[in-house]
Amino acid sequence: MLIKRNLLLFFRDRANVFFSLLLALCALAAWKGFMPRKPLWALACTLAASAAAVALGMDYGFFGILLCLCFYLAGDNTPDQVLALLAALAVFTLYRMQMRSASAGWLWTQWYCLLSLPFLFLYNGKPGFRGGKWAFYALYPAHIFVLWAIKTDLWGLKTILWGLF
Repeated sequence: MLIKRNLLLFFRDRANVFFSLLLALCALAAWKGFMPRKPLWALACTLAASAAAVALGMDYGFFGILLCLCFYLAGDNTPDQVLALLAALAVFTLYRMQMRSASAGWLWTQWYCLLSLPFLFLYNGKPGFRGGKWAFYALYPAHIFVLWAIKTDLWGLKTILWGLF
């Protein structure tokens, strides 16, 4: 294998979220490049990216690709974004139920994305506080590092945390 698992690119045999985002970016680039002249090519590229996400075991599967595409198509219109989120969630739920994996529990965790709805409605289109952009950019890698540190017991936290429970 070309990618080592200890580089945080994989977590429990599933690809890191960045791979899902990369496939979504490829689908969006195809959609933007082919539409409106060649809609079938845009759809084919999106389906190929979605199939790759499922086949390669991406953490969000085709749902991540579909959700990114729905938000892209909704633009800056908040009601359209809400409808896009609900449509993507409905497609994902129907797919998982058809696959008879509704009892797995993972199906219902995707419904937590509905907790983002208040934040969609609160967004007014204006930038937030200065420096906040870079703080949020640093948040994801920082929390991955903290999770890795806990997993490898870098600071002895695993012993402390397991002792509390």
